[in-house]
Amino acid sequence: MLIVSLPGLTWSDVAAMPTLSALMARGSVGSLTGKAGGNTTRCLAGALTFSAGNRALPAETGCTIPAGAAGWAHLRDVNRHSQYDADIGALGSTLQASGVGTVAGSPQARPMLVGRDGVLGPATGRSGSRVVAVVDTSLYPAGAASGTLSRAAAERAADQALRGALTGLAPSAMVIVTSTSDAATGAASLHPLVITGPGWAHRELRFAGAHAPYAETIDLAPSILHALGIPVPTTMVGTPLQVSGSAVRSVSSYSDDDRHARAGEDLQAPLLAALGWVTILVIVLAAAGRSEVRLPARLLAPAPAVVFLVNLLPWWRWDRAVYGLVLAAGCAVIAIATTLLARGRPRAAVVAVPLTSFVLIAVDQLAGAPLQLSSPLGFDPIDAGRFAGVSNLDFAVLAASAVVVASLVASGLQRRARLLLAAAVLLIALIVDAAPPLGDDAGGLLTLVPTSVVVIAVLAGIRLSLRRLVAVLGGTALLAVAVALADYSRPAASQTDIGQFVGQLLHGGAGTEVGRKAHSALATVGLTISTAVVVVAIVAALLRRHPIKATVDADAGFLALLAGGLTVAVLGSALNDSGLNVAAMVLTVAVGALCSGQWPIRTPVRHDASISPAATTMTSSTPMTDSPDSPGR
Repeated sequence: MLIVSLPGLTWSDVAAMPTLSALMARGSVGSLTGKAGGNTTRCLAGALTFSAGNRALPAETGCTIPAGAAGWAHLRDVNRHSQYDADIGALGSTLQASGVGTVAGSPQARPMLVGRDGVLGPATGRSGSRVVAVVDTSLYPAGAASGTLSRAAAERAADQALRGALTGLAPSAMVIVTSTSDAATGAASLHPLVITGPGWAHRELRFAGAHAPYAETIDLAPSILHALGIPVPTTMVGTPLQVSGSAVRSVSSYSDDDRHARAGEDLQAPLLAALGWVTILVIVLAAAGRSEVRLPARLLAPAPAVVFLVNLLPWWRWDRAVYGLVLAAGCAVIAIATTLLARGRPRAAVVAVPLTSFVLIAVDQLAGAPLQLSSPLGFDPIDAGRFAGVSNLDFAVLAASAVVVASLVASGLQRRARLLLAAAVLLIALIVDAAPPLGDDAGGLLTLVPTSVVVIAVLAGIRLSLRRLVAVLGGTALLAVAVALADYSRPAASQTDIGQFVGQLLHGGAGTEVGRKAHSALATVGLTISTAVVVVAIVAALLRRHPIKATVDADAGFLALLAGGLTVAVLGSALNDSGLNVAAMVLTVAVGALCSGQWPIRTPVRHDASISPAATTMTSSTPMTDSPDSPGR
């Protein structure tokens, strides 16, 4: 078995590398993210990530193991105490223990195959098989080169090194060619991955549960061990790669995927900031009782759904300003439709956009989630958090939209119809988000079950005592365990994230995974736009607590919305590694919807003997804003 790593290799290099192109014309092909312990992956970190089957450090740009105090023992210690708890050297030790020989073709390849003790095993093992690793760094320092000639020369050198590594290799040998790291400078990107040999048909590669042809460096070591028939150590969090039924596409298509992913990653922060500031504006205007709130609210409410819809267009090839104009135009069109709807059916204007968002996300998920892939609000192949299922922000939009629709639409119906409609909407959201073949979202399952119970209980007029809440949480936990065990009972190569987490619980590693997610969630708390949105919402709610309480007392639908939205925001933020970003997105959806129409916020009446009963009746309710067309005017 031969592994050839070309650090810094990108899809744009393939056309100038005939040897690599020939391999791709007959092998299994996919895109690989070299995600390690940082935002970008340099040479040594990529090699150690390969070795551990888990994300590893350090962030230095070198390719070889440092000498002295900063050597192998130090790297072991740093990684075992990192948030990933990477067991570097796990691949080498496992191969040595199984009698497989290991050969490092250069000093840069040693970190990939040395054992936990930092020592390379014998070249010829007792099993008669061996694994050879070759690293060529021609493209690594040239990744930042501005001259076309220097990059072209680096491409020729890398291709020649690959050709030399393949010389004399048996036709039946398994060959893996990829880049285990980004270039020495610059941002992260997707890298070509090709695997040839018996069983690796000319089809796209994928990891278990994914619909798209993506893989991570952490998947390579498990794939090697699986191919050799060796059990994968429990310290490895990657999964063996699979050959899908999808045909291999053109190199230009994969290169376009890389550009799409990089654009989505770059746009996420400014887009979240823009949505956050508009949400704050809407909350402040609503708290002040200003009629001007409806315009920004009607532009804000459809924004998340429009972001996903724009993913149908090749926006990543456009200038960022053009993308902003298209997004604004889409929101403006829907805002106009909402305004027209509000004239005849003001309450319908509140639920129209959340209903549309709910249907859009549900349909997208059933279709394999193409609208989420590389979207600024979806999952990012370069960050490698998730390639399939429901992303954290997508979950927030789906859950918040479901709560708004179930609460406000159902509240206007007879009791039986109200409960059936609310249960149907929330059940669909639960299935779409949590079912392993679909959303595969364990955090969503643990959030949506209690949310559904809270919303339905409020609509049914059932008081939620502490005992009942404990029973709901216990039942949710049992349901989550049942779903996870059902997924875990499937073959390892077919398990999704939920089933793999069960394996970590049984064999070790679950604590590290939970700690990593908690670390990511806590990173959203502080001087972030999401924290600002949540704080402003809390302050506004405290300032308007009396009108809100009056509305809650008079309207079960509004109470169900508040209770369900609060449950989603709190549990969703606590159980997902996006933290307060989930709560902020829930507020974006709910506040944008409520302020788009004319859902009345009642003003408490001060009973005074000098005020006649007729006057009391006339002033018992005021609209959420003071616009001339509101009820009571």
